[in-house]
Amino acid sequence: MMTPDMWKTAIALARACSGFLSALACFSFLIYVIVVFRRRFFKLPSVRFLSYLQTFLLFASLNHLLTLYTAYKTDQDWVCIFQAVCNQFFSVGFFIWSVVIAIFLFSSIVLRKLTRKKSVLLFEGCSITIVFLVSGLLTGLPFIGSTYGNSGKWCWIDQNKPMGVTWTYGAFYGPLWISIILVLVLYMIVLAKVCRNFGKVGMSTIGDDDHRKGKRIKAYSKLMGYPIMMVLIYIIPTFHRISNFFITDTDYSNYMSLIHTIISPLVGFFNVLIYFSNPIEGKNIALSCVQCWKNCCQKNHHDRNNHEDWDYYQASMKPIGILDD
Repeated sequence: MMTPDMWKTAIALARACSGFLSALACFSFLIYVIVVFRRRFFKLPSVRFLSYLQTFLLFASLNHLLTLYTAYKTDQDWVCIFQAVCNQFFSVGFFIWSVVIAIFLFSSIVLRKLTRKKSVLLFEGCSITIVFLVSGLLTGLPFIGSTYGNSGKWCWIDQNKPMGVTWTYGAFYGPLWISIILVLVLYMIVLAKVCRNFGKVGMSTIGDDDHRKGKRIKAYSKLMGYPIMMVLIYIIPTFHRISNFFITDTDYSNYMSLIHTIISPLVGFFNVLIYFSNPIEGKNIALSCVQCWKNCCQKNHHDRNNHEDWDYYQASMKPIGILDD
């Protein structure tokens, strides 16, 4: 039988380990993007959006490491409040970036609106502004009633305070569930559009030959992985929160908290796994290493701008119709 202190230690260690693994994966992904796409980063909007999402998850994952300190604090010092605020801000930002990416794909593939560089840059600028404004607003709301504090196992919104439950669901789980619904609906429409267009033999809607169309279909088969992962990751936390209204058993709550704290910080790690599950990315890494070797040893710089994107890169989130010039 585990004592409360043993449960607290186990949960703190699990959260910190999961956060470290996710932070390492997010950081590795961002380094990969910088190295591989350093010349074309500003010409690949899909890579930029995914980088923004992973950057938010990187800071959210690093924030989980503070649990090793805050789990044992009974008073609400500045470190506890800092962890609570960061947890809220970067988690909500992740939800919104997921919706932004879904809207971006829906607009470029289904509506075919974001097909010019200026329109993409305008959408990107508006998206960044909205993400920070909405995340900041939803992070500021729990200050009403001073609900930030020690929530039992780590620092977040203290549900024991008068407005704690209100802000837990109004400022976090409400936006989470809305984001999941929007992402799933938009991605299903996008995938249906792609399958409908490319499933017709001999019909090309974007002027590509059959070989290039086949490559794009394979690339877009990965799109559904991101919303599915978002849903799967937050099934346990959602079930845990809802079940707390009906089940008050302490052991049950501790076990669910342990499962919750192991799974929820890993969303950044699983996103990276989805991205690199594309076999083409392995070839990209090998080709990039060879190219870097040539650049360093032979000073023979290769002009990538003379090649089509699909000649050397097949990103799993590159939307159809985006013009890179």
